[in-house]
Amino acid sequence: MTQARHFRTANILCVAAGLLYLLTACTPAAPVPEAASLSPLSNRTAPETAEPGTCWDKTVTPAVVETVTERVLISPADISPEGLIRQPARYRNEERPRIAQPRQERWYQLVCPEDLTSEFTENLQRALAARGYHSGAITGEIDTETRDAIAKYQTAQALPGFDLTTKAAEQLGLIRATLPQ
Repeated sequence: MTQARHFRTANILCVAAGLLYLLTACTPAAPVPEAASLSPLSNRTAPETAEPGTCWDKTVTPAVVETVTERVLISPADISPEGLIRQPARYRNEERPRIAQPRQERWYQLVCPEDLTSEFTENLQRALAARGYHSGAITGEIDTETRDAIAKYQTAQALPGFDLTTKAAEQLGLIRATLPQ
């Protein structure tokens, strides 16, 4: 009788532990910060040529390393005066890493968060909507739909990142294009 009671108690404890585990999965996730509150890299991590007060980010492509196998001569062949091979040459295989493509950093300039005013954001949303990337309301806020539209537009234009780049803002007619000097 006590063995059955212990078994029942163990089952109840297992079920309770499972329910507790499931309930912990229902806790709300940490809030996602708005794009305007995200802090892009500033001049302290910008390229050396960056102007003060500009915002930057970068993409890093890791190096491509491949393994190269080489045959290394251990001992040469022993050849008789008649030209016969008495002992063939001996080799061993040596593997070593080789960088096929070096690591690359690509810097790109962002529209700074303080420039993402309500009026600017409304114009951004209209420009993205006119090109078929934004179907939400024109709110003047960088919401999820606007962030998704920025990412889709920049991906289609082969522009990096998910924050609004100055190149995308120029293409959308939101800021004046800078001519190379």
